[in-house]
Amino acid sequence: MGLEIIQKVSSTGVSSLSVSDIFSSTYDDYLIQQTVYDNASASNDGTMRLLDSGGSEINASEYYYAGENTRTYSGFTESTGVAQTSFAGFGYQDASTTTGVGLTMYVFKPYDSSLFTKCLWQGQVGGSGQARWYAGSHKSAERITGLKFDTGSGTINIDCIVYGIKGT
Repeated sequence: MGLEIIQKVSSTGVSSLSVSDIFSSTYDDYLIQQTVYDNASASNDGTMRLLDSGGSEINASEYYYAGENTRTYSGFTESTGVAQTSFAGFGYQDASTTTGVGLTMYVFKPYDSSLFTKCLWQGQVGGSGQARWYAGSHKSAERITGLKFDTGSGTINIDCIVYGIKGT
């Protein structure tokens, strides 16, 4: 089993980042790493949407997720989303910090149009002493070819690496 780099993307001063045409029949599963998410112009709490086979953003109420936020400054909290228009928990950064976020996400069988796309993600949150662990499902069986990260407010610098996971 191994990883093969599919695409590296880097943008500065953007409010969103679309990574299209990354999922195909070549791989079943994928690893996505946000290696930079910093220099926020406003405090933000990132989201992610999937892109359909035509490259269009899926914004229907088809996203389900649950997760935990672990904090150094207060108690842990849980977060859930039922029939939401995006996945949540994809980074938070205070505008007063330049320290970025690290994110690792697994995407399972996005190109198989007969299955719901499943995701697992975890990240370190910049400027707030918090980490997040989430799992989610896109509750619509359709072919997914990419994804879009969104800040929710303001702009950021963002780097992303997409890997295909190769079986034995």
